[in-house]
Amino acid sequence: MIAAAAHFGARGLGIELDPVLVEASRRNAASAGVADRVRFVQGDVLHADFAQASVVTVYLLPSLINRLQPRLLDELRPGTRIVSHAFVMTGWAPDRTHTMRIAQRHERQGDSSTVHLWVVPAKARGRWSGDGWEMAVSQNFQQIDVEARRDGRPVPVGKAVLSGREIAWEMEGARFEGRVADDAISGTFAGRPLVLEKRP
Repeated sequence: MIAAAAHFGARGLGIELDPVLVEASRRNAASAGVADRVRFVQGDVLHADFAQASVVTVYLLPSLINRLQPRLLDELRPGTRIVSHAFVMTGWAPDRTHTMRIAQRHERQGDSSTVHLWVVPAKARGRWSGDGWEMAVSQNFQQIDVEARRDGRPVPVGKAVLSGREIAWEMEGARFEGRVADDAISGTFAGRPLVLEKRP
C-alpha cells in the first residue's frame, strides 16, 4: 500500500491482526510521506468491510483465503481486482500469474516472488433474449460458455470471454462485445446495438 501510494497516488486501508505490525506500518507510511493517503488499522480481514475497494491485496494462507473467497465474490463490485502473493484460491483460477525475481533473497521464499491476479466477474449465468436471439450462459467464475439460437435456429458460438462486466463472444462471423448488468447485457454485434434482457 505504501508503494502504491508513493508511486501511483493510490489511497488505501490496511487491516492487520498484529498491533505491532500496525504501528510499524503507520511509521513507514509517515516516513514515506503518504500517511495522508493510507491508513492502517488493527482488525480481522475476515470480518472487515471492503465492499468499496477497487483493488484488494492479500497475503494469507490458503485456509484463510478460502474462507474469504465467498465474500470477495459476493461483496466486491464486478471488475474489482484481487491480488494474492504466493497463494491461490480453491477452484477459482487466476486471470493472470506473474513470477518475478526479488532484489534480496528471502529465507523462506528464495529469490523469486509469485503474485496472482483475479478480476471479480459479473453474474452472467442465465438465459437472455432480445432481437430474435435467445442466449444461455453457463458460468464458472470468469469462465463462460454461451449457447445461442436465432429465431429458434441454433447458432454456433465461440471465443466467449468475461472480465469483470465486460463480455464478448463470436457468432455468425461477427463479434459481440458488451457489458453485463443485473437485468441486461448491452453491446454491439456486427456494428449494430444489441440488448439482451434476462429471463426468469
